[in-house]
Amino acid sequence: LTKMKKALKNLKTQWFNSFVSKESVFKTLSLNYSINSTF
Repeated sequence: LTKMKKALKNLKTQWFNSFVSKESVFKTLSLNYSINSTF
């Protein structure tokens, strides 16, 4: 049971990390887009 809990926690952490990285990539892209459209 503890092994399963640990695996679940790892999975959650991985999912969270990928979500955060996708978010940051999207923010960077939108930031670049706003800068490009401004100039």
